[in-house]
Amino acid sequence: MNTLSNMNIDELEEILSKLKKDLAEVEEERIFILGQTGLHVPGGTVKQYEAEVHNLRERIEETEKTLQGKKTEKTAFVGRYVCTCMKVTLKDLEEGIHNGARTFKDLHLKTHCGSKCGTCVDNIKKIVQDTVDKKPNE
Repeated sequence: MNTLSNMNIDELEEILSKLKKDLAEVEEERIFILGQTGLHVPGGTVKQYEAEVHNLRERIEETEKTLQGKKTEKTAFVGRYVCTCMKVTLKDLEEGIHNGARTFKDLHLKTHCGSKCGTCVDNIKKIVQDTVDKKPNE
């Protein structure tokens, strides 16, 4: 399985949704089992539920932080230049991808991004990866 940092926004949102669903199911089951009157529940069972709930909450928190970071990365460029030297915006890159660009090289040929100082290249490659990965194969 991919590490969270290698996933795109859609994949992270899907994982987060599943984790939250799993947590709700575990908590519901825990309330049902532990709420049974007259039923002896071993201490180990209680600890198991507590550990599982704790683990799920930690994974949800980690996924939410990673997702927020990815969203912040993407919105950091909205309305601003991704490549300052060539005055290329996020919208320019997204239009290039919409029109068939699938790699940094494709975008470079269309927009000349990354052709002067090169400091934007890693960011542009990340944007291409995140945008192209979430599009269905054409």
